[in-house]
Amino acid sequence: MTKSKLVAMCLISVLVLLTLGSLACGGTTNGGMIKVQSEVQVPICQTSGPSAFSIGTGSGDQPITRIDVDNKISFNFTVAGADVFYSVRDPYGNTVLNGNAGSQASSGAGYIVAASSGNYTIHFVSTGTLTSSVITVNYTVCR
Repeated sequence: MTKSKLVAMCLISVLVLLTLGSLACGGTTNGGMIKVQSEVQVPICQTSGPSAFSIGTGSGDQPITRIDVDNKISFNFTVAGADVFYSVRDPYGNTVLNGNAGSQASSGAGYIVAASSGNYTIHFVSTGTLTSSVITVNYTVCR
């Protein structure tokens, strides 16, 4: 067998393997052309922050709007002043994450996957009676 025939057979073998592999992965052939279809979805993530606000010695919310089912929300925050209790609430006002196991914190982070569409909030309650709490929040929503 000549070297050129051997090279031609190798090229044909590679083309057959590519075609079979493409068909096995959901591809189609069209007039000898291989068309590969992909089902890969890359999440689109949007980051907000830092956002700083004072809740004084009371409470306050960081709204996270236009959330769809299965969106992933991650956040982190720091507090200047009195520590806080924090939680994440769904569009119906239900607590879906009770931060730091219900203990006060001077910083924190969390992650949830939305079970409902709508507006979520990170709710903060100051532990201070004389000292205010100023909160700086960053969050990311992946759709």
